[in-house]
Amino acid sequence: MSTVKATPLELHGLEPGTLILTPNRRLSAWLRRDYNQQMAEQGAYSWPDLQALPLDSWLQLRYEALALNPPPAPPVPALISSRQSRWLWRRVLSDRLEPGMDLEGTVVACQEARRLVCRWRLPEADWYNESTPESTLFAGAHRDYLNQLQQRNWADQAALPALICTGGSPGLPPPPAVCLQGFNDPDEPQLQRLRQLFTDTGIPVHCTGQARLQGRAATVEFATHQDQFRQALCWALAHWHRQPRHRIGVVVPNLQAQRHHLAAVSRDLAATNPNLIPGSWHDTINITAGQPLAEYPLCSHLLLWLNSLGPALPLTHWEVLLKSPFFAGGQRQFQHRDRFIQWLRQHNRSQLAAFQLPALWQRFQEQDSNPVEAIAADPPLSLPAGLQAGLGRQQSLQQWLLWLHQALDALGFLQERTLDSAGYQVQQRLLEAMQEMADLDPLLGATGFQEFVAELRAQLQNTPFQPQTEAAPIQVMGSLEAAALNFDALWVCECDSQQWPQPPVGNPFLPRSVLRRHGMPGSGPERELEYASAMLSGFRQAAPEVVFSWGRQQGDAQLLLSPLLVELPATAPPVFDLCPNTREQQLYELRSGIEELAADDSGAPLPGTQVSGGSGLIRSQSQCPFRAYAEYRLGLQAPDQLQDGVRPSDRGTLVHWVLEAFWQQVGSRQQLLSLLANEDSLQACLASILTRQLQRFRQQVYLFPEALYELERLRTLQVVTAWLHSAETLRADFAVDTIEKRQTLHLGGLALNLTVDRVDRLADGSRVIVDYKTGNKTTSVWLGQRPEEPQLPLYALLDAVQPQGIYFGIVRPDKIQWQGLQAKETPFSDAQLKTVNPPAEGWSGQVAAWQQTLTAIAEEYRAGVASVTPINTSVCQHCHLDPVCRIKELGDVGD
Repeated sequence: MSTVKATPLELHGLEPGTLILTPNRRLSAWLRRDYNQQMAEQGAYSWPDLQALPLDSWLQLRYEALALNPPPAPPVPALISSRQSRWLWRRVLSDRLEPGMDLEGTVVACQEARRLVCRWRLPEADWYNESTPESTLFAGAHRDYLNQLQQRNWADQAALPALICTGGSPGLPPPPAVCLQGFNDPDEPQLQRLRQLFTDTGIPVHCTGQARLQGRAATVEFATHQDQFRQALCWALAHWHRQPRHRIGVVVPNLQAQRHHLAAVSRDLAATNPNLIPGSWHDTINITAGQPLAEYPLCSHLLLWLNSLGPALPLTHWEVLLKSPFFAGGQRQFQHRDRFIQWLRQHNRSQLAAFQLPALWQRFQEQDSNPVEAIAADPPLSLPAGLQAGLGRQQSLQQWLLWLHQALDALGFLQERTLDSAGYQVQQRLLEAMQEMADLDPLLGATGFQEFVAELRAQLQNTPFQPQTEAAPIQVMGSLEAAALNFDALWVCECDSQQWPQPPVGNPFLPRSVLRRHGMPGSGPERELEYASAMLSGFRQAAPEVVFSWGRQQGDAQLLLSPLLVELPATAPPVFDLCPNTREQQLYELRSGIEELAADDSGAPLPGTQVSGGSGLIRSQSQCPFRAYAEYRLGLQAPDQLQDGVRPSDRGTLVHWVLEAFWQQVGSRQQLLSLLANEDSLQACLASILTRQLQRFRQQVYLFPEALYELERLRTLQVVTAWLHSAETLRADFAVDTIEKRQTLHLGGLALNLTVDRVDRLADGSRVIVDYKTGNKTTSVWLGQRPEEPQLPLYALLDAVQPQGIYFGIVRPDKIQWQGLQAKETPFSDAQLKTVNPPAEGWSGQVAAWQQTLTAIAEEYRAGVASVTPINTSVCQHCHLDPVCRIKELGDVGD
């Protein structure tokens, strides 16, 4: 560690024009804001800007000045971006790594190793000859990498300080003095060389740091690791509430890992303390950890749209894309597009490609129940033909970026949404990141669309970004960011022995002996101990009030306080005036004060008699009145579930269609027997029907891969053939009377629209009703005061039919069977069928019982009865409404 003692930086005593170099942008901005505040408090009306710059920015400015030097100054190598450097590393490493090794991870580690080599100015002889496999790999790749740079007369960012130090005078006016502010190790060889550069020209260099404040410091212990973060934010809010002008810091060493949790806690505190945080919590709490640009919604939706132009995407991705507020129509046509998504779900479109979208949209428009809105809605996310044709080209990244801008303009990207400050910053950073991609053109040459999308995704994924909110009074920072700052109050989290000091972790491509010899990061426990001690010492003197917190347990691990802090006094967790509880805890406390729940088993009576729903309505009311009210009165229908392969309901639909078409062509048992006598004729008939119905099936149901349609054709042919041979031949003579006929049943004040699968007229002139089922069903579901499946009992009440029997036709590969109830004398079959019997009370008595029970159920629905009273636990097992009725929470049904 450093032998140079840093002195506190006094901004008001600086000579005008003094250059302040910092390790990061945030510290530079922090210093400029402090300086401006001091000048304003002194009554100044104008003053020169404070020359505080990150070291990287100053090096870039110096390089640009060097590059502009006129001859006879030697030409300066072109400076490449980190993106270009990463591409070169990927190129030199791709042939050296064995299959299965992590190329991208190796590239990142090699880039870091090169930065360390340049920062510590390691001579080649010091590490090239080490014999570990990792160092051998890096040494060879590093030679190839340097050769690539020299051949192109390029220099990378890691070599920029050395280039500046050897490049001569850039012609810039020299500053009167230089301050190296906030560097953890001013003795680092690269910084020493820069200091020598200044001193050789007569410019004094000062190593400066934070002001050392002598205040109160204490440790706070928590039961678990996560408890400290909520307490830290509560403490910061309470302090800010008492002293609104104070600057408060919360240090979280593992900030990137805790970012989502801290954001969730901040949102929760804003919800439970609206008087304290009246607006967005971002205006009060700034979490400095950035996230990849690709993870911001604006960028992720853009990448999702680009992905949609390639292979098929899951419907869940299309739902996000079609409802995206960033593309035209996402908000204006939200409801219409939501119905389109539901329509796709009904047709089991689990995968969808962009080229399929216009045709599907047109079919949806023709079937949509809101034709006025449908006519006004253009196909979404449709590219003009010229831009669509460009997808097959090979062109430069600059040309692809031009194509992308034209395509986004055509799609109305960001034309219907006003961005807030954070969103605007994301948009500007996105445009910058896209333009930076053009640096790869000399390396990549002409590329295809998919390669362009991959490069853009990598660019956005490797671009960390955080919207600027430095004005927020509470700053949540990582330890390196906060190391050189002063606060009015500071809370340091994660002060356990695992964090302070950390175990030494060196770069795997540099030998450990080299790291130890030069005292580099990760060289050994002594260096980590010295580093941790210096950091914690700085935090202890960074504010008048400092709190160090730690948790005793993290997962299964037991933690201890850092040995570097044991001499500090321990104190109990502070108590706050604001509400520290989560929103869930507040709601629980409110619920605990309710002594009884008011019964609410009834909704509004139904006006009129005409209803939609038919037998399904009576089925839901019979199984659970609340379910019927929620589904048919409130519209809380269960969404169609997507399924790979064929859904059972779709399989049943195809069987129904084939049998419907068959009996429209073959109208009686005699014609059936005649057809069965010649198997070739039967198969030809069924093949013709299946060809037509499968074409209809393709329009309604999407299957992937395409071979599933053929498999389903063969399966349906097999099961229908077995049904005709094994079930229909057992019947006595009959003629098909009606097929799929819609009829109206008036019941309990309701007019129910019913569609009967098939009505047969028997030899004695009586009629029976047949309903095909591809699932397992028995006649028990028709019986009782609340029948579980009242569909066929409802059919039995039709005056126009007056059936003498109702039957399930079980059409399954593993079961061909009749299940039915009928009048004793009904000539349904010449054979004795064990599963077809007369009711115990006789057919007339059973029909009268159905009339009574189903009328009562219909009257319940019309009266608005909506009690949560399922007939059995199986009803709840497949119900989507339990979050609404809360029957499981109240303990009224078993799980």
